[in-house]
Amino acid sequence: HTLALRLASRGAGEREIARALDIPLEAVGPLLEVARAKLARIARIGLVALFAALTPQLARAAVIEVTTLVDQDSGPACSLRNAILAANQNAPSGGCPAGDGDDRIELGGLTGLIELAAPLPTIAGNGESTVIHGPGADRLTVSGIAAFVVFTTAEATSQDTTIEGLTIYRGYGTCVFAEGFLTLRACRITGCIGDGRGAAIDDGEFGNRVTVDRCLVDHNFGSPVISIGGYTGIGQLRMVNSTVSNNQGGIVFANVEGPGGLNRIWASTLVENGSANLDVGADQQVRIDHTILKQTPRRGFTPVDCVLNGTVFRPPGTPNLYSSA
Repeated sequence: HTLALRLASRGAGEREIARALDIPLEAVGPLLEVARAKLARIARIGLVALFAALTPQLARAAVIEVTTLVDQDSGPACSLRNAILAANQNAPSGGCPAGDGDDRIELGGLTGLIELAAPLPTIAGNGESTVIHGPGADRLTVSGIAAFVVFTTAEATSQDTTIEGLTIYRGYGTCVFAEGFLTLRACRITGCIGDGRGAAIDDGEFGNRVTVDRCLVDHNFGSPVISIGGYTGIGQLRMVNSTVSNNQGGIVFANVEGPGGLNRIWASTLVENGSANLDVGADQQVRIDHTILKQTPRRGFTPVDCVLNGTVFRPPGTPNLYSSA
């Protein structure tokens, strides 16, 4: 077959091919047809294999749509509680379909208030990322009713968790307890009550990186309002385009076992947060760019010097930053 095709491609006629292969003349036509069919099939197989090799495998993913504001454990509607369980277990829960790989919990069709009846399950991706997507902080609120932590993410071994487009309200102890990689985006965190932990955000003993992007953190009770560090020395904060204002405490950086990573605050506003907007523990690293820090001296209040790594913030006497270093 191969030789027949080669001769034909060089312009040989059927008689020449018959003589070269020592076959009857009438056998040349069928032989060439079979050879050409085999060649076409081989080409198709090669193209399929090449396409498969060059095409990346699509990651498994599931969208779990929350369809009720009621905090319930069973169907027929899909609650936020059951959606988190379905994502964690890759199995149906209540009225929610099974998660599969990197999950997206979709609350975009809801407007109003979800009041928790008990603490929500820990968001534990088990090696897979989870996104909780709301319709906007002005449209949907999740409340801990001043009794429960609102959201908890698993330790640093879990994959990224993103919570976006929500108001997180009236958590007790802290509103968001984050010991894994967490991004808060386009959120409001307000009315939370701290118990010594960060009232709005606390990254616990095993905290990793917390990113706060385009969020408002305001009117929370207890100090600090955000606590970064824990005991392992790896807690980090990345804050961008966000406002932290009118809280009873500021942001505290305190890795007990080491200096931790570089914390970054960029293009943000920190105003009127307790006795200091930032409390930077010994040996901690914080970079601040394009950010407003402002406090108003009050009766009976002694301002704290504004010092970070030898840089003095102005105007003097304004307690923007406190460093125990």
